[in-house]
Amino acid sequence: MSRTILISLSCTLAFSLFAAGCGGNQDPASNDSGQTDASADGGKSDGSGSDGSSSDAPVPDSATDAGSDTAVTDTTPLDTTPAGPTCGAALHCAAKCASGDKACAGKCVAGASTADVAKFEAVAKCHVDLCGDVTEGALAEIVCDFDKCYDKFDACVGFGGGESSCLDVTLCNAACVNGDASCKAGCFVEAAKDALPAAKKLRTCAAVCPPADSAGERAACLAKACDAELKACVGGTPLSCVHVKACIAHCHESLPVKPNTCASTCLALSSPEGRTASLALDTCKETCKQAINQTSCWANKCGAAFTGCYGTGGPDTCQNIDNCVSEKCEGVGSEFSCQSQCVGKGKPNSQDAFVNYEGCVAKNMDTAEAKAAGCSFPYDLSTCVQVIKGMYCGNQSTSCFTDK
Repeated sequence: MSRTILISLSCTLAFSLFAAGCGGNQDPASNDSGQTDASADGGKSDGSGSDGSSSDAPVPDSATDAGSDTAVTDTTPLDTTPAGPTCGAALHCAAKCASGDKACAGKCVAGASTADVAKFEAVAKCHVDLCGDVTEGALAEIVCDFDKCYDKFDACVGFGGGESSCLDVTLCNAACVNGDASCKAGCFVEAAKDALPAAKKLRTCAAVCPPADSAGERAACLAKACDAELKACVGGTPLSCVHVKACIAHCHESLPVKPNTCASTCLALSSPEGRTASLALDTCKETCKQAINQTSCWANKCGAAFTGCYGTGGPDTCQNIDNCVSEKCEGVGSEFSCQSQCVGKGKPNSQDAFVNYEGCVAKNMDTAEAKAAGCSFPYDLSTCVQVIKGMYCGNQSTSCFTDK
């Protein structure tokens, strides 16, 4: 998925974009641009001859005029001007600039069309005009930008061009770290048009619940403050405990320098029963944290908690589940709606081992190592999956493939 610019561009970034003077007094052509993924506007002939004159004579249907052996040649010069950046590409580029680096931000928009420069400036100006005085922290700035400048971001990058549901958009957004501009906006770009209003309302509401000490604490806040928005987003199918665990397994670790609210969002999108069962399993697993063999400890102490989340299941092991997912669902990274058909056939602890293994491998497919291996979905078992599970998912892989 090509991901462009975050809806919730931070205050410092937006200010630097505006201060860079990306349009108006700046000549875009005077700077080098590192962006090459936009389409060119030029290259079309206006129908005039090579000397600029025009003719009212009819143009023959074929390259050779009837009654003549001489081919009619189009001598219009070919436009070889490099394509300039789109507004979204320019914003994505500027998101990587250091705060206040006007030269960097200016280069990002260099060569863009007049229309894209105008959209680019509109995003930054909106932030400065409407959200520049927000001082309650980054989360408050994000909410202000999203609420008051949404149409400007939409005009720049084009939200709602895909087929993702509100639930998919919300889960996608939650998994992004707060400062990942490309990731967050990409979720909204791939949303279905009719999913955008509900996703926007839920995201705006969720800001009243800042990151908390535990995922369960913030999830409880969301369930209370955003009950209507959550129900509108998930419809009649809130996440089951199994889906919650699969969702959380795909979350990147939340760190002070790269925070996210992924796990709490997964929990909030579940039913009350699913949320309770998920937290109960977590609590039981925590009692085995110091055990030499945690898997054995879980099996001995947490049988009821595993069953409470995953149900009684079937006889399959984690490896059986993995084989099934590879055969029926294109393997790691495929839709959970397909994977669940295989997961449900496993023993409760085998289901848990699989969702944690699959989530670990899938979320690390955007790493440098995965890119170096040329990984793209569906992921090759003998190359991509082997590389990632060896480098990042050793514990999860061992738990899955030694499961009996």
